[in-house]
Amino acid sequence: MRKASSSLLLYTNNQKQELLNAYGEKCKKENEIFVAPNSLYYRNDMMNVLSSKSTGVIYVGRLVSSKKVDVLIKAIPLVCKVEPSIVFHIVGDGEQSNELKKISHDLGIDENVMFYGHIADHSKLKEIYSKSFVSISPGYVGLSITQSLSFGVPMLVSKDENHSPELEALQTGLNGGFFNTNDPQSLADEILKYFHGRQYNMFDGEKIVNDCKHRYSVETMVDGVIESVTQTR
Repeated sequence: MRKASSSLLLYTNNQKQELLNAYGEKCKKENEIFVAPNSLYYRNDMMNVLSSKSTGVIYVGRLVSSKKVDVLIKAIPLVCKVEPSIVFHIVGDGEQSNELKKISHDLGIDENVMFYGHIADHSKLKEIYSKSFVSISPGYVGLSITQSLSFGVPMLVSKDENHSPELEALQTGLNGGFFNTNDPQSLADEILKYFHGRQYNMFDGEKIVNDCKHRYSVETMVDGVIESVTQTR
């Protein structure tokens, strides 16, 4: 397929580099390589809502086993034992919805967890993100990371997962970090670090949004597609 093509269009710069590492100069001679990052929003839809006063943690995604939302739920009592004011916002639906609500009830954390179901409306998502100082990907990460960054909210991501290509968006120290996979205590420790860090602006929401506008906007994605067509030899 590669040999039959005059250009290649990839999701990430990492994929481009991996291809060049595998095929070297031969690939450059046979194909023009372009990147069109998978994106959700136009630049005008991106805005910083991160606040040093936010006391929320948000998860947006499907409630299915591969997303490991149970790891987040099990971290909640560990967090709230130290900081009972923190509220966890669970946005999404799926086959584990009732099971996760039962786990929350059994752990005695009903007052600290809000289940919203599926939400697609941008303004409603913005409202919930504005209450949050960090978002969480307890399982493999996908497009939810670019959504979070588009609102200026950093993300904590499980370290050792079969992540989607969007993981490339994460830059430790600028817009998020990692916690140990399948480890509620590690996740709780990182959440608390971010909670205490918000008081001295551990993360700059404006920088997070501007980076996302540059690398993960619909405009950037479209530019990559156009270049793959117009600049092909």
